[in-house]
Amino acid sequence: MNIELHIEKKEISLEFKGTPLPIGGYMLKSQYDSNNDGKVNSAIASDQVPWSGVQNIPASFPPSAHTHTQSEIINLVTDLAGAYSAAAVAQLTANNAAAAIAGEIIDRANADNAEVTNRNSAISSAITTLKDGVTTSGDTLQKLYNLIIGSFTEITVADIAARDLLNITHTPTNVFVTDDGDTRWALYKATTTGVGATFVKISDPDLLNAVMSASQIKSAYESNSDTNAFTNALLSKLNAIAAGATANATDAQLRDRSTHTGTQLANTISDFNSAALAAAPAETLTTEGALINSATDKPTPVDADYLGIRDSVTGLLKKLSWLNLKATLNSLYRSSSTLINLTSDVDGVLPISHSSDIYFTIPFFNVTLYNPTDGQVIYIGNYGLAQTVAGRARVGITFNGVLVGASLSMTTQSTLGSSENTTADFMLNGSSFTNMFSSIKNDGFCNYYTTNILNVVVNAGDSFGVRLTHPTWVTNPLNLIVSGHLTFKRT
Repeated sequence: MNIELHIEKKEISLEFKGTPLPIGGYMLKSQYDSNNDGKVNSAIASDQVPWSGVQNIPASFPPSAHTHTQSEIINLVTDLAGAYSAAAVAQLTANNAAAAIAGEIIDRANADNAEVTNRNSAISSAITTLKDGVTTSGDTLQKLYNLIIGSFTEITVADIAARDLLNITHTPTNVFVTDDGDTRWALYKATTTGVGATFVKISDPDLLNAVMSASQIKSAYESNSDTNAFTNALLSKLNAIAAGATANATDAQLRDRSTHTGTQLANTISDFNSAALAAAPAETLTTEGALINSATDKPTPVDADYLGIRDSVTGLLKKLSWLNLKATLNSLYRSSSTLINLTSDVDGVLPISHSSDIYFTIPFFNVTLYNPTDGQVIYIGNYGLAQTVAGRARVGITFNGVLVGASLSMTTQSTLGSSENTTADFMLNGSSFTNMFSSIKNDGFCNYYTTNILNVVVNAGDSFGVRLTHPTWVTNPLNLIVSGHLTFKRT
């Protein structure tokens, strides 16, 4: 049996190897530890083994990664005071940077002795890195905090105009707008930088509260295939069906006419004509006269009213509108010498009496007290109000002759107008116009104009009037009166 002695890091152990001694061959403790000190007698000498006598010693003992507290570093404060001013040390302490600097010093102290001589430069570099340009009064940790949160910024402004004036320095930047133009807030996210940056709306009350109305839900559902609108009319139809309708009726009962409550064509009813005539006898002259006599009176008909007439060709009843009746009567009276009682909105011709001389004058009626508008066209003839339709209030001609002269008086009874020109034209048959005066003024209270160089052929059955075309005034005249005469030569 062999016994090996092991010494490692100042620890000594014994290891027994080989075949155990036979029974009865073991040594007693009194034999291998005679002084009872816990050591084998032959191993006591190992306590005095010189370092050179130890085999397999490592070339170096590098330390594992570890840290030290400030109290464990010898002359830390003294060395710092020698390397930096008191103000610099106070600044580092105020900035909570002492731990970082101490760590740098400790790392340098545990390095090779040759690097310790460069500690001042290394510490200065570490301080510069921490401060990164922060002034003496700055707060390094505050800057570090700003750098951390600087990647995200939120700004609050009053309205959209204020938002658009912001200079966005980085993205992402959120802008909270108090009034988005609808008196409510909105949150925007800037997607570009600079003044006038591009923003995307993230949220507002409308988006948060966006719900579909009942009508929107209904429309969205019914827009799908195989879905139809269920209306109140359909509901009424369903409600009108009696419970169990026809369910208890036999086919014979359903076909029985006595059970029918619907409608059918008159020609399917055998006695329909005789029954109808018995219930409502045919009208006679007597019954029709009674109907007319009992009808409500309408003293003033309008153009949309109708009269009943008998068609002389077919013998059938036809209708004639009041509008067409007036037009027919007017066309008859235009060639008649009968006086028509015209109103301001009636298209008609008034034949006028005249002398039998070769030369004679025919007056056209005064148009009294009207206030013309810019560019207005009016017509003067046989009625004392200004007309705005060319065919109305014309004077009927019952002779053949030539228009040779005219006179016109323009009186302003209230506000005088500016000096723009009004023109006057002779109107023949409502469609042919010949200029008589082109420079009629309304800047005086009474202006009179005359001409004798006209040459317009007229015939019996024709009609005439005078057309006035007003300008666009700087100052419009008020309360005008227009009158005049036309001179004809009989042929």
